[in-house]
Amino acid sequence: MADGRLVIDSPWLLRFGTLGVYRRTVVVDPGSSSITFSTRLFGKTKRRIVSFSDISRLDYRFDETGENTGSAWLGSRDSTEWFTISIVMKTNQEEVMIGRFIGEGSVDYGWESILAGDDAIDFRGDQEERSLGLVKLLQAMLGLPLT
Repeated sequence: MADGRLVIDSPWLLRFGTLGVYRRTVVVDPGSSSITFSTRLFGKTKRRIVSFSDISRLDYRFDETGENTGSAWLGSRDSTEWFTISIVMKTNQEEVMIGRFIGEGSVDYGWESILAGDDAIDFRGDQEERSLGLVKLLQAMLGLPLT
């Protein structure tokens, strides 16, 4: 946070992977009661400013997908999780994404999964904790309900 503003930027790996062609920045500014969404693509910047008063609520969503561990008879035994934080506009219920946290999920299927080739210890990412921290901060800054 700088000057009371919250700045959310594209991950450095995404910016590096696109050779600087793509960058998305979200600035939550309680001083001006607005959120600025800036997207730069191929040197052109598209900017959208949303007033806090135009937002009806925050949306916090969890999705998960199975990953194939290579076992034909056990199927998917691991997962990738993503947590998406969006604002929902009052007028048309449009969802505008603030950010998405993606990481490895943890699924325990016991010994049969290990014997089929899955890891004995199933690691998981910190995407749930990081996204929950951000959504709580946004909720405090915006004074909005969470759905």
